[in-house]
Amino acid sequence: MKRVLIMALAVFGVVACGGHHDGGATGGVIAYSLTAGSQIVSSPPPPMKAPTIVQPLSGTFTVVRAAPPGPNTLLNFAITDIRFQSADFTIMGNTGFIGVFTIPIPLQAQVSATVSINGRSVGLNGSGPFDANANPPTFHDLEVCGGEGESAVSCDAIHAGSEGGYSLTLFAVPNRG
Repeated sequence: MKRVLIMALAVFGVVACGGHHDGGATGGVIAYSLTAGSQIVSSPPPPMKAPTIVQPLSGTFTVVRAAPPGPNTLLNFAITDIRFQSADFTIMGNTGFIGVFTIPIPLQAQVSATVSINGRSVGLNGSGPFDANANPPTFHDLEVCGGEGESAVSCDAIHAGSEGGYSLTLFAVPNRG
């Protein structure tokens, strides 16, 4: 009974933050800014001897509410603009999505985006927590990872140095006003 109540509260919280309750209405541009804790990790592919680079990340991204792709979608945003920077990296893009689905539990924001990192195409995928009590939601410790091109690279492999690629950890809040 306790688990069912927790799940019901979690679903209600996500619906309250702009999820599926609106019958799939679209629109509503939301601009986000990265906050403290956001960072990029760049790990060279083995057997290169170059060091892993870890740098703070700043910038913004913009989303619009999008129609849910299926009945298990609680929140669906289309990413329309990404502009992040650090001391050595410029990250730009304009395609991707952020979605929250009823599976897995606990609910996580799922992210997929194609970006350019210093002019190289990188496919990023990942997930992380979000605040369902905020409308629009805030994102905390959302990690997306990938390698050049569309190659899938796990975040664990990047951090271990067994694969080359990029890991972006994002803390983001909607811009107010």
